[in-house]
Amino acid sequence: MKTRKFIFTVFLIIFFGEIIIAQNVGISETAITPDASSILEVKSTNKGILIPRVSLTGTSDNTSISSAANSLFIYNIATAGTIPSNVYPGYYYWSSSNSKWLRLCSDNDAWLLSGNNGTNPTTDFIGTTDAQSLLFKTNNIERMRIESSGNVAIGEGSSWGKLTVNNGRFVVQNLDGYVGSGSTFYKDNPWIYLWSRETNLSSSQGANIIFAAMQNSTDAADLCMIEGLRENAITNNTASRLIFSTRPANDNMMRRLTIDSNGDFTFKPDNESDKSIVFNDLGMGTNSEPTIVPSTNNFGFIGTSTVQWWSIYSKNIYADNVNVSSSKQWKANITPLNSQKRFELYEEFKKLDVVSYNFINNKMDSIGNIVGDKHLPETFGLIVENSPEIIVSDNGNGIKLYEYISLLTVALQESNKRIDELEAKIAELEK
Repeated sequence: MKTRKFIFTVFLIIFFGEIIIAQNVGISETAITPDASSILEVKSTNKGILIPRVSLTGTSDNTSISSAANSLFIYNIATAGTIPSNVYPGYYYWSSSNSKWLRLCSDNDAWLLSGNNGTNPTTDFIGTTDAQSLLFKTNNIERMRIESSGNVAIGEGSSWGKLTVNNGRFVVQNLDGYVGSGSTFYKDNPWIYLWSRETNLSSSQGANIIFAAMQNSTDAADLCMIEGLRENAITNNTASRLIFSTRPANDNMMRRLTIDSNGDFTFKPDNESDKSIVFNDLGMGTNSEPTIVPSTNNFGFIGTSTVQWWSIYSKNIYADNVNVSSSKQWKANITPLNSQKRFELYEEFKKLDVVSYNFINNKMDSIGNIVGDKHLPETFGLIVENSPEIIVSDNGNGIKLYEYISLLTVALQESNKRIDELEAKIAELEK
């Protein structure tokens, strides 16, 4: 009996010794010759390899398996730990350089072509964990780049701001037949918001649109600008104004047109306050006098210095036709003039004295400096200082044409009346 045990023990030692010193090992239900390129070949048609199953407590767990060797391979069966050191069932291997268990990629770890589920936005993302940009390509050509700074460039090239479109157009559109949700005014139509959400912005801060072109290979030249600004700096004030600016050659951007919260227009050919032209519900002119206003010397032109219609002096307008609203619907307390009033007006008319004269105008050079006086062509008319008060303008510098024509009408009627009376007397005498 002892002899048999001895012989069996020697047999096992010789058998396993052959396995241990063999160059490669094959495990199979039938005899196989392991492939020469493998250290171990396992072969079966209906069975697999069962990897050791371990319950890890987290990716830094070094107690469940003590002194784990680098690349030690296991299957974790536990869901444990807290983000970002949590683990869930799957294959893991120990990384000595990282001092933690690393999970082998599975459907839960990869971004799949057919989409993913069960993702956590806190830990799951597409991108880089180092200071490298993320590129998107089609046809092996770069189409979009998210730079490590966070800026986004569409098209080949870097980004100048948070979003840059290189060599192309930025288009916002609705497809045919699309009807968005929301209220009538705020449906999902093509909108572009330039929104400063800070409520304590000053009146000079808001949202800007700048149109620019390169004046050389490195410096951008801002050509035009549209600004949406608050009317003033009051907190949460919703009144706003819209400003349009252009840039003169070799100069800074200058404000040209402002539309305020009341809908009034202000034109500024330059930044001098006395050159502002205002359009509002009272007319056109300046803030203090919204009408067509002459220059400070009460003289101006309709047209240009080379192509003039004629001159404007204060409130006297030389023109082919002047219409004054005279319908009954615009007038109240309409009363015919009595004989006494007509006689008084006729006497005032007889005092009028028509004279000839030349208007005096300031000579100006090409940039608007006054260099002397010049006389306009000779004309004739009335002198305010020698005219009845009833036809003198409110500022005392001009003649009120409508009142003057009305005075002339009364005078002609009274003259014709006297002529008719004289003709009747002559006819009676001739009999």
